[in-house]
Formats: sequence, C-alpha cells, structure tokens
Amino acid sequence: LDPFDLMTFSSEAEIRKPHKSLFLSHMSHFGADSNQVVYIGDTFSRDVIGPNSVGIKAIWISDKVAPHPFDGWQVKNLAEAQAVLTTLE
Repeated sequence: LDPFDLMTFSSEAEIRKPHKSLFLSHMSHFGADSNQVVYIGDTFSRDVIGPNSVGIKAIWISDKVAPHPFDGWQVKNLAEAQAVLTTLE
C-alpha cells in the first residue's frame, strides 16, 4: 500500500482534526484497523490526541516536551519518522 493513497487536507474537509470521525472514515476507506495505521503530525492537540482517541499510534514531530504520555513515538524530523516507520514494516 502506497503511504499516500488517500490524502485529506483539514482545510478542505467538513470535519476537522482531532474529530474521531475523520480518522475512522479513513480507516474505513481502506478497510484498516487502528493497529495497521500510524499518523504523523507536528501538532500534539490535533495530530496525537485525535489519532490516539481511535486507537491509532502517532508519530509526533517536535522537539517540545509532550504535555502527557501518548501512544506512539516522538521524533525531531521526518528522517526520524521514516526510521520509525521502517521498524514497523
């Protein structure tokens, strides 16, 4: 599966992150379970809380301290995010 088979831009969607239905609709589109999906983003409140609320692990790109523990990984840049993804294959 190409990692970019479906792209949704929150500025164009009727539903905005971190609303659960946005993440659930994408999983449904591919027939995927939350354990088959990883979400990558740089805003904790939208890109970590939202995916985690439906069981999706998140890769948070930031050099800040996380406001609380979360299900996923924290990295400093896209290269580190890619390294995490390769461990999941």
